[in-house]
Amino acid sequence: NEDFVKEVFDLKKMICVTDAEVVEDFLGKTSETARQIAASNLVLINKSGKVSAQYLGLLEENLKHINPYAQFTPTTDGTLDKNLLFAKNPVKPLFSVEKPASKELMHSINSVLFETENCFDKEKLRSVLQMSLFIYYKDIYRIKGYIKNAKGEAYLLHSAGKTISITPTDEQISHSHLVLIGHKLTSEIAERLLKPTLC
Repeated sequence: NEDFVKEVFDLKKMICVTDAEVVEDFLGKTSETARQIAASNLVLINKSGKVSAQYLGLLEENLKHINPYAQFTPTTDGTLDKNLLFAKNPVKPLFSVEKPASKELMHSINSVLFETENCFDKEKLRSVLQMSLFIYYKDIYRIKGYIKNAKGEAYLLHSAGKTISITPTDEQISHSHLVLIGHKLTSEIAERLLKPTLC
């Protein structure tokens, strides 16, 4: 996982290469495709010249709902602007996590935003998430965002697979906000999971 890799290497960015012609098919057949997109900082939509501009736009919009933290870049032959490798990874969503009311998504992967003015019991949150990620590993792909504890201290929370990290941060935040990415997630599921861990 990402934390294990960081112990050995200076991990700067996780890159996922998708195939514009077939990624939609793979999303419908296996969860691993969505997991790799959800875990990445940069997603290349390769072979973009082999699909119509209209389809490419729809595909990119749909993929953004799997990972609102990633930068999406269409390519024709896997060529990558090296500046993208050194661009800072965002800690806040780049796109809205809300599903467009007028459009159907090509997949059943949802991004759900949970925001609250209340503080979190950090240890209770860690315990609940560790148990939930162990049980619902196949449904919850990633959780990322900021939380505040009872003292007003800010923490960056990040999960991938069954691993979770909650680390202190100097980031100034007005309230806690977490984005959950997974299979058929809803706001109701996020609230059931997170509300019991509030102060």
